[in-house]
Amino acid sequence: MAQRQVPDGECLELGVARAYSALVLMIELGEAGGHFAAAGAGRRDDD
Repeated sequence: MAQRQVPDGECLELGVARAYSALVLMIELGEAGGHFAAAGAGRRDDD
């Protein structure tokens, strides 16, 4: 299996982006009262 060379800053940048995304999700979850509507939830009328 070939090994990929990773630049020094790439791992750190990805980790920061992932942590930021988790923080944004937690804030939005708190603002939504602790729950999100499920995808496809509710009644649909596809006649």
